[in-house]
Amino acid sequence: MPGLRDDEDSRTSLTPEQQAALLALLGKSENSDTLNGLRILFDTGMRVSECVGLRVEDIHLEADIPYIKLHRNPLRRLKTKQSQRLIPLIGYALVGIKRQLELSQGGEWLFPKYVDLKREEVKNDGASNAMNGRLKSLGFTCHCLRHNLKDRLRLADVSMDHIRELQAGAGGIRPAGTVK
Repeated sequence: MPGLRDDEDSRTSLTPEQQAALLALLGKSENSDTLNGLRILFDTGMRVSECVGLRVEDIHLEADIPYIKLHRNPLRRLKTKQSQRLIPLIGYALVGIKRQLELSQGGEWLFPKYVDLKREEVKNDGASNAMNGRLKSLGFTCHCLRHNLKDRLRLADVSMDHIRELQAGAGGIRPAGTVK
């Protein structure tokens, strides 16, 4: 049914107070893995493992619209085949990426702290615990940021098809100047 559940309130929507507190946290001058990860999650709708499993080569700041090329890599699988996508970098996500590139010091991985090369895996639990620890006092979790972005996009009259593409749909949104 077209429009089914479009008027439904999300169970994970942030209250105006939570949103204000989150924006204050994201706006801090602090440059840390945890806060940069939260900045990226806030304006991309990525999952924690998708974020902390990024390689530096997955970041494309030179494009007209900077973006992340999210795809499977040797240390991080994706939840579904449709999770492979291009994600535009705007706002806090762009700030978080730029700051995290400074912290990664030219290494292969954007979040080397959360990569275990010996075990060939991403330390998703450690990243989630650290990020959720920063959000605990605000009353929500990292996963809520994914739903919050969906709600923000809906309020901006972005179609559900485009929201699905951005958050893990078929093919993702292709920034200008890129090819399939």
